[in-house]
Amino acid sequence: MRKIRDGAIVVVLSCVLAACGGASSSGPGTGRNLVPLNVSPANVSFPIGSTPPQTIKVVDASYSGVFSATVSDPHIIDVSPATALGPVATFTVSAISGTDTQISPVSATVSISESNVVKAKVTVSVPICVPPVPRIFETYPVSGATGVPATIASLVFAVPNNLQMQNAAYGFRVRLIGSDGSAANGSLLAPAPLPLPSPMAIPPFPNPAYVAASAPPLHSATAYQVVLFSPTVGCLPPDTVGTFSTT
Repeated sequence: MRKIRDGAIVVVLSCVLAACGGASSSGPGTGRNLVPLNVSPANVSFPIGSTPPQTIKVVDASYSGVFSATVSDPHIIDVSPATALGPVATFTVSAISGTDTQISPVSATVSISESNVVKAKVTVSVPICVPPVPRIFETYPVSGATGVPATIASLVFAVPNNLQMQNAAYGFRVRLIGSDGSAANGSLLAPAPLPLPSPMAIPPFPNPAYVAASAPPLHSATAYQVVLFSPTVGCLPPDTVGTFSTT
């Protein structure tokens, strides 16, 4: 067993203005907007098994602007905010899907922007597998609910009432993906504290046991996908188990 978050090093170097044959200008499509970023490598594949954390480095000694990175699919990879040291900005890229047993690869794109202008893209591939997954049913908030307070402390799920299923469920962690582009992790599933919140959905199996995860900070007026992933079973893909939206 190993942690899901894995990672290769992607180094992004910008052209020096003189070498690119351009000069700085504030006009659209001129000056800095014409200075490309040289990306090496342009494609990254997570290997099967454990690998060290991956980083994307943006180096630009000729410019003091702001670099940012976004991902096309936060179900597959995650990218941290940049940490800057002089002319170097560093992003950490993590695989949300596992990398132990390859069935078929999934991929997502990291877009590197300089002062809100996309200058480079890196394709990241992650192999996944599909082993048996315990039945986990979202009960609170009810999937599809609207007007959920952004201050909710936890999410509650139902699992079949047997020890094997409950122990399997405790290996999963909650990840909430917002319609505003945010993505944050809650805690691992654990026995749900009493009393249970309401209203709760009725699970599709009898005599359920209930597990819960603490919620990360939520944003107001945002629709969320509720995703479960395993940080210990490397080849389990993330599973979207429900949705809700906040007031």
